[in-house]
Amino acid sequence: MKRAKHIESVSDQPRRAKARRSESAVRETEEARSLLQEQLHSLYWWVFNACRIKGFLRAKQLDELQPEQQPNTPADAATSANDEQLP
Repeated sequence: MKRAKHIESVSDQPRRAKARRSESAVRETEEARSLLQEQLHSLYWWVFNACRIKGFLRAKQLDELQPEQQPNTPADAATSANDEQLP
């Protein structure tokens, strides 16, 4: 009888250790996933802000170019407007 109890207690120890290891592994996995999610979220906002700033800079450049160059005004429209003003 003593032997049977001793064998049972020895066989229970690895199961408990495995259970502890699996719980700690799950906890570590959740922590790592949380950390990666935070980093990904931060990276997303960096990229979003960079693209937004790039858009603002392009719009500013277009605004600076418009007084110098007036695109979308065909040459025929300018001459026809002058012709109508003549008496």
